[in-house]
Amino acid sequence: MEKLLIEPTNYTPKVEFDPQSGILFLEGKSLPENVLSFYQPILDWIENYIVEAKNETKVICNLDYINTTSSKLILDILIRLKKLETQGKSAKVEWHYDEDDEDIKDTGIDYSDIVGMPFDFLPN
Repeated sequence: MEKLLIEPTNYTPKVEFDPQSGILFLEGKSLPENVLSFYQPILDWIENYIVEAKNETKVICNLDYINTTSSKLILDILIRLKKLETQGKSAKVEWHYDEDDEDIKDTGIDYSDIVGMPFDFLPN
């Protein structure tokens, strides 16, 4: 399985998903004009990754802005990764946020509550 690398733009985050290490990294802003066209390849990659995932997957999110439509798709990513538990594997999220940005921190708390996946909250 190949790495998924998407370079950041002013409207989309950097995506670096490495199946060999089990580290899935998102960083930047997420407000793409067409959210589904941006996130569908990521969701497809996740579905393929789940089949041959490492025993431990770490999701590192360092997003400084998430619009409403992106929020739903990021939640979809986490929900899909939650399926790893049914295979006896685990996924954990490192949620980075600016100390002054309660909205991003609260979004992470909401995701954690909805998905039921372990989150570490790390202020930048």
